[in-house]
Amino acid sequence: MVSSLSVLDKVTTDGQTVSILNVLDKVTTDGQTFMVVVSFATFNPPNYGTYTFPIWANMIGWCLAISSMTMVPLYAIYKMCTLPGKFCDRLAYAITPEHEHHLVDNGEVRRFTLQHWMVI
Repeated sequence: MVSSLSVLDKVTTDGQTVSILNVLDKVTTDGQTFMVVVSFATFNPPNYGTYTFPIWANMIGWCLAISSMTMVPLYAIYKMCTLPGKFCDRLAYAITPEHEHHLVDNGEVRRFTLQHWMVI
């Protein structure tokens, strides 16, 4: 029998599977968001010795950086607008993996509980 667990998975005492990727997602996302906001707020134009790069070069750099960062929130907005139902139902479907959508249909949204977010 082949196990569906990967090297990155750990089974807790209550039988839940926890992936190291889930831990990284829960812990590092806030830090990354903080770094982007602070970088934007404290931005100083780059220079090379006494040469300061032109504004259009800074704008190209920021556009390249922001273009990749905006895809996640844009897709989240798209998903929330296209899913049927009330706001809470759409949110539940959006943050639940597809293989657990039957639980959302039954009203069991694990991601709405504090225990789900505290499990590492």
